[in-house]
Amino acid sequence: MKRGQEEKIYEFLSNLNGQLYIPIYQREYSWNKENREYFWEHIVGMNLNNPKRTHYCHSILTKEYSGSVFDLPEIAIIDGQQRVTTSSLFYASICAFCKEHEIDFDWENKIYNKVLINNAGEKDKKYRLKLKDGKDNDTFTMIVDDLPISLSKKAGNGMIIETYNFFLNKLTVENVLDILAKFDRFTIGNDIAEDHDSAQLLFETINYAGTPLKEYQILRSYTLLNFEQEEQNLMYYRYWVPIMEYFNNVAGKLNKFINGFVAYALNQVEPSISPMRYIKEKEDENYSKEDFLKEVTDYFEKFKVIDKGTGIDEVDKSIEVILSLNNVFLYPLLIKIYDFYVNDDIDLQEFIASVKLIETQMMRQKIVNKASFGHTFRVVFNKIKWDSKNVFNTLYNIFDKNNMIISDGVFKGTIVASDFYEDYKPQLTFKVLECIENSFYPNGHISLKNELSKYSIEHIMPQTLNKDWQFIDEITHKSFVHSLGNLTLTAYNSKLSNKSFKEKLEMDKGFKADRLCLNKSVARYNHWNEDTIAKRTEMMAEVMVELWQYPSFMKNELLQSQSLLVGGK
Repeated sequence: MKRGQEEKIYEFLSNLNGQLYIPIYQREYSWNKENREYFWEHIVGMNLNNPKRTHYCHSILTKEYSGSVFDLPEIAIIDGQQRVTTSSLFYASICAFCKEHEIDFDWENKIYNKVLINNAGEKDKKYRLKLKDGKDNDTFTMIVDDLPISLSKKAGNGMIIETYNFFLNKLTVENVLDILAKFDRFTIGNDIAEDHDSAQLLFETINYAGTPLKEYQILRSYTLLNFEQEEQNLMYYRYWVPIMEYFNNVAGKLNKFINGFVAYALNQVEPSISPMRYIKEKEDENYSKEDFLKEVTDYFEKFKVIDKGTGIDEVDKSIEVILSLNNVFLYPLLIKIYDFYVNDDIDLQEFIASVKLIETQMMRQKIVNKASFGHTFRVVFNKIKWDSKNVFNTLYNIFDKNNMIISDGVFKGTIVASDFYEDYKPQLTFKVLECIENSFYPNGHISLKNELSKYSIEHIMPQTLNKDWQFIDEITHKSFVHSLGNLTLTAYNSKLSNKSFKEKLEMDKGFKADRLCLNKSVARYNHWNEDTIAKRTEMMAEVMVELWQYPSFMKNELLQSQSLLVGGK
């Protein structure tokens, strides 16, 4: 890497022999209000009376690709894209303001045709800076072409427009030339990457300063570094775009996915090393970056099957419950079991039973151990040594050896004694009620995709007592209001509200008229009090025990000696 001399940003942009461009693996422009304010404060605070005073904006790292098919060389900004883009937007705002207010300053020749436009280029090569294809570049070129005096956020990339408008709103007829003179003191280090520089060296430079990168962004940058623009684009669209689009570019989901991939590759559920360490270790084994990306893509295709459905009804029902309990670290485990099935290591019966075993264990563990269950599962699953021909045994044995098997009695007793709604919060409570309802129908009664949004949890005895419920004393209310037996699902929660039990039964869309079996079980009673709530809680707890019963799949004599038949341990 060639370390350059400190030079003014103006000189850096105006002396370019080529077009700067943002590589496709880089982030979109993302400076927010805090970044802009900080930048502006340093401009305003510049002391022009001190001729030696400058403001250093750190180094800009670029790499020129001389083999370009275009007329002008292409110069990739490897590090510093946010600062370069912001500086260009600042200069565009100066030009727009001077043009609008007819400031006595030759802005067109001194700025516009120096730092924004390259007159040696044609068409899209005429711009000194080319941002990422899409909204970023479309918005930027529109600003440079039209020099609008203000822009609506709807006109393109909101961050770019906000930065441009921010500068325009700060400028006045009195301060514009002074502000320009102050910005002329802003400098950068002009570093240049050379052909022999390794991707690792460039990566460490890219990741040294500025806004911290997300894990998937780090990995994306690293896998595309040191390729020329055309090859970068091909790899980006082939490997990264489908993944990013699937997760709607949500950083949190993409990070979980990348860490899930590493866990899967290491036969773990929670990765013991970072994605970057993993790819470096793979490179030590002579893996190319494209080999790595092919691995990620293979995992991605399997991820989609688990996420969207295998087409095996029993498996998909179990997976839907499992992921509702924890969708952070279970994908690698489920995909590994799916691998065993598609590779014919296990048959359909064992595939169904293995996934059902995980569902049952997770639900029982969640109900009995509450918040601590997630940590327990991480520790246990990371210990798994798979026997590819005995997957069900592998799972059951690790639960058994870690004393995780929960008996029917403990499971049911915990349900009956709990303040279910308070102890397990609405999300899990809703899922349990939905599963209980669907258990009455062979193919499920509530459409997960189409109908669940209509339903909400209803407290039959209301959370706030009124005159219609004065026969319930405070101790009874506190003891039973959040019991499982006092809860149901309804699409008419607001209409039921705090009405009396009789009204809830008889009214239009009330419990007697409702199609849900959950509500038919309520309509059996003529009154609602401590005894009826307790009876319904008992009934629902028994349904839960049956729903989350350890599977009766028998693989060999070892399991036949275990109490895995209906009824539990």
